[in-house]
Parts: sequence; C-alpha cells; structure tokens
Amino acid sequence: MYDYDDIDRALFSLQLEEPPEDLRASILAVTVDAPRDVTAGPFSAWELGLGGMLLALAVCLGLLVARSQGGAALESAARSLAGELANPVVLAWLGAGASTAVWLSLANLTPLLAGVRSSRA
Repeated sequence: MYDYDDIDRALFSLQLEEPPEDLRASILAVTVDAPRDVTAGPFSAWELGLGGMLLALAVCLGLLVARSQGGAALESAARSLAGELANPVVLAWLGAGASTAVWLSLANLTPLLAGVRSSRA
C-alpha cells in the first residue's frame, strides 16, 4: 500500500494565506441573496418548433401506419408521406413554419440577462 504520511506532512506545512474577511458575505451575495428576477425559459423557440415538428411527423406516420393493413404498412406509410410532402401546399406551409421559427429565434423577446458578476460582490 501507499504511505501518505510524507504527503500529509508536506501539505500541512504549507503557509496558506488567510481568506478575506468578507469572503462569506460575498459568496452569499452572489448565490443565496442574488436577485431572483433573472430567469431563463426551459426551451428556446427553435427547440420547441423542432420538437413540435418531430411530434407531428410521428403522429402523421403513426396514423398512416394504423390506417394501412398488411406487411407493407410502413412502406406504404412512407410512400404516402413522401407523396404528401411533394404537394406544393404542404411545402408552402412547411416553408412558412420554418421561416416563422427562424424569425422567432432571431427576435429578442426576452429581457436582457444580467451580465457576468465581478469576483467580489
């Protein structure tokens, strides 16, 4: 086994600086006593849009699979989905939704977050 007595003696013989008197107060000021008005949402707009799109795609694919019978249910559902995606009206709505998601992600709709605090409160 290892003998840590020499290392322990060397560590305890180090001359350490005393912490500042206001160390505890400054830690509490930036943690426990920090202002509570700075909040961030759990998801951004593009994450919600992507999640909604994937959910809608899964529901659409699930409904298409549920409606078709036989061993080729998944293949026919995929072909039906591809046929719907080739429709110009569906493509226009997908483009409008993607454009809205991009513009909402670029828009600054949240209040400004607090900047980085200094190391001393």
